[in-house]
Amino acid sequence: MQNLSKKLQIDLIELKAKYAFIMDELEVTFADAYLSKLQAKQRLAEQMMIEMERILTGES
Repeated sequence: MQNLSKKLQIDLIELKAKYAFIMDELEVTFADAYLSKLQAKQRLAEQMMIEMERILTGES
């Protein structure tokens, strides 16, 4: 990288920083989506357990 002009070196550093920022944002976005999916599955499982209990106790 020493053979590159200072301007090109700066451009490459900025590009790396932008890429790193985008990757971090994507990780946060996908993490949020994953947690939302887990929460939805948890709520569904809870609802299913309530329904199973209702059926097993003969309630209608």
